[in-house]
Amino acid sequence: MTDENGTPLHLAMLYTDPRGEEQSERLVDTLGSRQIQKITGLKPHATLLMPKMMWVKENLREVELTRAISFDGRFCGVFI
Repeated sequence: MTDENGTPLHLAMLYTDPRGEEQSERLVDTLGSRQIQKITGLKPHATLLMPKMMWVKENLREVELTRAISFDGRFCGVFI
């Protein structure tokens, strides 16, 4: 995650990082596995972006997610 100037906001999380397990389970409990698959095209899993972003928001208070953007400068297709 970087800010609009490309400055890292925190150390990178590898795609294999499982820290979003609890958040992934909450998403399934809230939306259901089928709905998540319908929206994303993927089965819910802790290693996907949304559970990781949720984990960062809940556990790394120093990272301002409102300033974060994805690797190519977009988050869900728009700058935030």
